[in-house]
Amino acid sequence: MRSLFAHLVVLTVAVGSAACGEDSSRASPAVVGVVQADPDAGSVDPAHCAQLDECACAQTPECAPLTTDCWCPPAACGSTAACACTGGRFIACNPRGAHCASSQCALLATPSVRDQNGCMTCADPTDCATAISQLPTVCPGMVASDAQWICDGAYDPCAAFCVASLRTCAAAACALCTDCSCGDDLFTSCLYECLNAAQNRH
Repeated sequence: MRSLFAHLVVLTVAVGSAACGEDSSRASPAVVGVVQADPDAGSVDPAHCAQLDECACAQTPECAPLTTDCWCPPAACGSTAACACTGGRFIACNPRGAHCASSQCALLATPSVRDQNGCMTCADPTDCATAISQLPTVCPGMVASDAQWICDGAYDPCAAFCVASLRTCAAAACALCTDCSCGDDLFTSCLYECLNAAQNRH
């Protein structure tokens, strides 16, 4: 969105390529998923859940789906429950009662390696260009080349962090459009805060 370009220019000049004050190649993965401890007691054989698809996982009481925001069991699974929103992705199936985290992962999250308890968590992208290249597969209709501008060195690694923080395709389309004016300003706020923090460090 053009207003985003205009407002970021002053901060970009002040911050330069040192945004966020860290070398993105050495930065630890951003944790942007909403993580809560699994309250269920007992233990479940992790292998029981590991290979389940989204339908079987949602229908198995001992297992818990790990998903992005706005995921609901699809109608193809026989679900009739109303959903507040749609467009989320099923990422993995975790065992309940194995001290796994239950997460609502961000838009571009991928599953981590399973730990010793058989648990997976959200793994968020740390490279801006790689994350943007994945957008068309996650959000049909989005063109990666239209959004690559945000990965310019003046904004990264703040851009990488904020892209990883996107929660929905609608937010991504709003945030990364250069010709749009829309009400979702969370992405803009994320960049302002990150770039300001970097400016204050220098």
